[in-house]
Amino acid sequence: MSHDERQSPERLDAALVEAFAESFLNTRDYYPEQLEDGSYVARKAPISMPLVEQHLRGYRTIGAYALDSNSLARWLCFDGDDEGSWSELKALALDLASQGQPAYLEQSRRGGHLWVFFGEPLPGRLVRQFGRGLLQQTDAQLIKEIYPRQDKLQTGPGSLVRLPLGIHRKSMRRYGFVTLEGQPLAASVREQLAFIAAPDTVSGDFVRQFVARLPDDPPPYQPTELRTLYTGDGGLLSERIKRAVTVPQFVAQYVDLDGRGRGLCPFHDDHRESFGVSHEHNFWS
Repeated sequence: MSHDERQSPERLDAALVEAFAESFLNTRDYYPEQLEDGSYVARKAPISMPLVEQHLRGYRTIGAYALDSNSLARWLCFDGDDEGSWSELKALALDLASQGQPAYLEQSRRGGHLWVFFGEPLPGRLVRQFGRGLLQQTDAQLIKEIYPRQDKLQTGPGSLVRLPLGIHRKSMRRYGFVTLEGQPLAASVREQLAFIAAPDTVSGDFVRQFVARLPDDPPPYQPTELRTLYTGDGGLLSERIKRAVTVPQFVAQYVDLDGRGRGLCPFHDDHRESFGVSHEHNFWS
């Protein structure tokens, strides 16, 4: 598929568009739309098939939320943003292939994505355990992002990934799926759509069995009781709390933070990592 391909005047097969939506969209009641600077804005309106076709033809660009309203996921997406993490994505795809499991490599503006589709919607927590286990199995060190980024929805629609085969509004380029050798999976959007609209899937049983073999997750962080750390010198309650538990430790119980201490803001419908904590200065912003 040519990177120079822009808006397409030709209509796409309606059945393929619907199958594509069924594979990628965890919810159809609302959607994120990408703006010219690469950020997203929430559109509180149902997703229609004409809208999905507009995305595929390059007239608009929308994203796909990683969890549905019941915190279930149809797919797992690994995100790499440089050459090193792209190599790890390919190694991850090879590892899955060695186990007889399909995965799909998609190029992006700075790196790429690896998509794994499931034969049934699975709980977000199970999907994330599966993803972390795969990263450990391949000793991946540079892949920092796993979508969904939350075990379950707490506020807002959660994390999102740009819906494939559309035009990235910041670079104004179209990025498609490729083979492990880096060759386009197909030459055009129409042909790629035919490949990816009904992708091969990983069964829920395989995921559950894989996760069952993993070491148990570490217990959730339990801050030391205030009375053991507070020396009785008075002061504001907020300062007493900060002496008992650091801001990053506290926030990590409620927000999925990346390696930079960034995450989705828990106080509103956030689609960018606008919330952050400072390990050095012990505050959030």
